[in-house]
Amino acid sequence: MNRKKELLEAFFLIILFLFIIAQLVLPETGIGGVLNEGSMAILFFGIGIFCICSIVKKKKKEKSALILGIGLSIFAFIFGYRISERLIKDLMEGPHMIHLTSVTERETNEISSDEFYGLKNTHEITVLCYLRTERIFKFVDDK
Repeated sequence: MNRKKELLEAFFLIILFLFIIAQLVLPETGIGGVLNEGSMAILFFGIGIFCICSIVKKKKKEKSALILGIGLSIFAFIFGYRISERLIKDLMEGPHMIHLTSVTERETNEISSDEFYGLKNTHEITVLCYLRTERIFKFVDDK
């Protein structure tokens, strides 16, 4: 029975690790941006669940660890809830078309290199984006 719990915990940690990798690999724009936001919410919920499992397993050993674990799990659940709430509301509303009139270098730091070269020397652009998560879904060519 103990071996089964250890395997389940290892599997859970591997899943969390995959969501961390997803944060590094998924793009910031397009459908990948939406998946990136969703994986971030799932990651925080997973961290919260992991903290609760650790609390249950070691609840009688150290009270300070118990308090820290409870605080961390509450923080993770609140953060995960806020991310998922914004994402769900954005997906329900759909993307909005916005015309940006002052594209700065700071705003181009979070896009792919192909998109950056397409925007080079551009000061105005129209995008389809999600308002709450501020994720660009698609660059609209209005030429």
